[in-house]
Amino acid sequence: MRDIGDLLRETLVEEGLGRVEDLLKVKRAWGEMEGVPEGVPCGFRGGKLVIRVSSHAWAQELSMRREELLGRLEDMTGLRIEGIVIKVKPKV
Repeated sequence: MRDIGDLLRETLVEEGLGRVEDLLKVKRAWGEMEGVPEGVPCGFRGGKLVIRVSSHAWAQELSMRREELLGRLEDMTGLRIEGIVIKVKPKV
C-alpha cells in the first residue's frame, strides 16, 4: 500500500505544482512588485515559471520585459528561475 503523502506529491508534480512552496513565494513577490504586466504566476514547467495572461497584448508586454521581471523575482524570492513561459488564457 502506498503512502498518501507520496501519492499527493506525485499528483502535484503531474499537475505542474510540484514546487508549491516556490510558487507561493513567486505569487507573493508578484503581488508586491509595482508596474508588472497583468498576469498570474500559475506553476512551473521544468525550471521555468508559467505565467497566465488574459490577452495577447499582455503576453507581448510580459515578453518584452521578461528579463527585467525574472531578475526582480529572483532577487525578491531567492529562487533560481530558468525562464518564463507565457500562456494566454482569456477571461470568460
